[in-house]
Amino acid sequence: MKQIVLFFLISVALVFVFVCSKDKTTKPPPREDPGYYYPRQKDYRWRYINLEPGCDAGAINDSFDLTILRATTRHGDVGFDRFRNADTSSIIFLFVKADTLFLEKVGQGVPLLKILVGPIRAGTFWRDQNFEYLIQGFENVTLTITGVTYNRCAKIIKTHFNSPNPNVTYEWWVPQYGLVKWIEVDTLDVCQSAEELRYFSPTGVFP
Repeated sequence: MKQIVLFFLISVALVFVFVCSKDKTTKPPPREDPGYYYPRQKDYRWRYINLEPGCDAGAINDSFDLTILRATTRHGDVGFDRFRNADTSSIIFLFVKADTLFLEKVGQGVPLLKILVGPIRAGTFWRDQNFEYLIQGFENVTLTITGVTYNRCAKIIKTHFNSPNPNVTYEWWVPQYGLVKWIEVDTLDVCQSAEELRYFSPTGVFP
């Protein structure tokens, strides 16, 4: 009888450990984690549309793809290499460290960019070498070209403080999708340029 009870308790414990470990590996990072707003795995791919000045639905300029090439380690930091279109010689290194998502233009000798800094909540402020960033809050955004609406996007205001350019950029980030839209406006609030997400694929294949 004792052996049966012991066997039962061990079985229950093993099931509990299995379920907990499974939840731990599949549970996404907290919503306020900047890594949650930029999915990073090999073959993840984004296609963006450039909009010309005016930024209306008929002002498409061109499109480009961003693809995660591989996981890698640079300068002791673990992250992922990303390239644009088919140019694997022009690498961007993305990594998260101390609640900050960094972007490094590999081999170009330019300072790191702090793309996102946690916690992702209204009022979070940071700066890097050339820009100041402020998370204004969360809002829904509908894309001009596709008409797709993303709910509760983190809206970031990006301003130049180390540049003669007085324009302001607004960015909208969506958990597990990344950047879905940005728009740059001049001092009269007129759109000068913009990019919008057309497709996102975790397999590198678009419809």
